Amino acid sequence: MITAGMLLYPRAMAREVTRYYRDWIESAPREVGGGLAFICAPPHEPVPPEVQGRPMVGVIVAYFGALEDADDVLRPMVEFGPPAMAMVQAMPYTALQLMQAEAFPKGAPGYFKAEMFDELSDDAIDTFIEMTAEPTSPMAQVLLQPLGGAIADASPEETALPFRDAKWIYHALTVWLPEMGPDEVHIKYTKDLAAAMSKHTRPGVFLNFVADEGQDRVRSSYGEIYDRLAAIKHRYDPTNLFRLNQNIPPSG
Repeated sequence: MITAGMLLYPRAMAREVTRYYRDWIESAPREVGGGLAFICAPPHEPVPPEVQGRPMVGVIVAYFGALEDADDVLRPMVEFGPPAMAMVQAMPYTALQLMQAEAFPKGAPGYFKAEMFDELSDDAIDTFIEMTAEPTSPMAQVLLQPLGGAIADASPEETALPFRDAKWIYHALTVWLPEMGPDEVHIKYTKDLAAAMSKHTRPGVFLNFVADEGQDRVRSSYGEIYDRLAAIKHRYDPTNLFRLNQNIPPSG
């Protein structure tokens, strides 16, 4: 059991909420996790009817320490605003993971982009707000996720993921239904967002956060570790049987 949930704020508060969340989470205890998302409010309970389907700013909070300490630790965020909706309570970790499951209908097309930041600047926040003002699908989400903590504890040489010193990552998940227009419209929306954000980002990304962008993207996301991983692939899978992924071909 953890204490977790979501806060929803009107889109008009996007700049104020995002800057406050950035400053709060960067100074919060390590036991605090979560993220911020530009979303449309889910069209069902427990979201109030007056905000269902409307563009909102969602803040997901999670406290992984003792349940009795959660209220005091999360209070600065939970009471900020105030939010249009606050649903934060004790729940299983799996409930937190499933909170946005209905936003991804089975079989719906999707296109993803992601990049890392050294700093989430005011200018980067303003760009996000501008580029996400008119999503092409009500199921489109752009998440800002803090990194650091245990991620940064591991040495880059110890794992397959070398970029561990980044402070933030954004994840643009554009999902739509066939009746919501041509795929190209939604893909362009996501690519335009990524292009606008490129001046703020740094190399490297978690490859499960992006669509198939080719071998150069795979190589750059592993950096200096790529050659070592290719040698491991050659040892254990010389025929590249396991290739239906963000693939690292065997070095041989």
